[in-house]
Amino acid sequence: MTGPSQSKLIAISLRETKRIALSRRRAKDRILDESIFVPDGANTAITHAFFWMFMANGVGIALAWLLLVPSSGYWMGELTYGRWIPVHLNLHLYGWTSLPLVAWLLRLYAPQDDHPSAAARASVWAWSMSLMVGAIAWLRGETSGKIFLDWIGLARVLYPTVMLFLWSVLFRQWWANRQVPGWAPVVQMVGLLILASVPMAVFWASGREVYPAVNADSGGPTGMSLLGSTLIVVLLLLLVPQLQNRATWGQKLVIPRLCWLTFLFQVGIVMTLGFHHATHHDWHQWLGLGTLASWIILMPLYYRGFLWPPKSMRWQRAMLFWFGLLVATGWLSFLPKVLDHLKFTDALVAHTHLAMAGFVTSFNLFLIGLLAPSSLADHIHRPIAFWLWNGATATYVIVMWVAGAFEGADPSFTIIRGIARELLYAIRFTAGLVLFCVSLIWWRAARSAMIQR
Repeated sequence: MTGPSQSKLIAISLRETKRIALSRRRAKDRILDESIFVPDGANTAITHAFFWMFMANGVGIALAWLLLVPSSGYWMGELTYGRWIPVHLNLHLYGWTSLPLVAWLLRLYAPQDDHPSAAARASVWAWSMSLMVGAIAWLRGETSGKIFLDWIGLARVLYPTVMLFLWSVLFRQWWANRQVPGWAPVVQMVGLLILASVPMAVFWASGREVYPAVNADSGGPTGMSLLGSTLIVVLLLLLVPQLQNRATWGQKLVIPRLCWLTFLFQVGIVMTLGFHHATHHDWHQWLGLGTLASWIILMPLYYRGFLWPPKSMRWQRAMLFWFGLLVATGWLSFLPKVLDHLKFTDALVAHTHLAMAGFVTSFNLFLIGLLAPSSLADHIHRPIAFWLWNGATATYVIVMWVAGAFEGADPSFTIIRGIARELLYAIRFTAGLVLFCVSLIWWRAARSAMIQR
């Protein structure tokens, strides 16, 4: 065979190999992009999640306007800034943050026969009803006084009861699937046993006689309580790929094993040092919290070992970015001189929004994108909404960090109106308005997808 003919044959062979590889990759992407069965209960939970996101953001806009134009508060009577704050925070935590996880659970425990579950839908509606009762109580000034644990009176009883109702729905669905071969029923039963403790824990922790360990020098949480609460998030991030997707590790299990060993090591730190009163000046508090920095590297490596729908990668990258930034800035903010300068300032607002609007929202949209019908998933993955949301969030966080730095140097910065304050708060309001509009678009898309179903 001549040289040119041989080269031509090799070139044809390479093109054919590339064509086959491309065809296989596209076939895999089509399989991953196919909509999986989503139970009615999970669909309902997703729709309600976007509703509460929209409502909480609406309250946030009102609060930002009150800070920008304090005189407008005269028209609100007894519904003051202090009464709206728990509504804003709790609707985000127990509505937008929690309901996508409820949808995920209803999907994991879905009956094998795919029949609609009226009980599952009822549990979601009951969840939203309890939030409405709670919101009315908070607007009336009925609160335990503890941030994110404001349940009191009827609301304190109703919300854990609704959680127990949801648990009973999950148990009933597990019971129907208990004969499925393999370890899945056993793992799900362990999950149910863990979840059974949550309603009583919420009821107990909401009591006025119970209070977590306090940092005596800042009035905020200790390093170990921050580490412990963050490890719950880390555990969730580790479990979602295991339960939702297929791993591609093969025999190369170094990264997942390292992740779980690191997690257990950090749990050991929390158990050893304990949840007791301590300050950020204790070296073991900020050093123990600093071990979370390992996840900035480990978590992206861990997620790389699983198959994901191509469309979901945008929100996955955002989730990992905000998570890494949250861990890094959280630790830096806890260092002695830094925390002494920033405590009780707008820097705390910046960090909270970095967590909620940045990490939590990206995580929820990534998770919903895996669960939702294709019509809703397409709206979630649209680039314009993605960049508007993350751009507005970044703007909000930066502006509040700057305001916190000014406030730390001069506590009267947010009280005495000045050009710098007005400019920063106007940018804050504008960024919040963008977030509100995007959440409205997503809620309408969720409603439309629900109606079409």
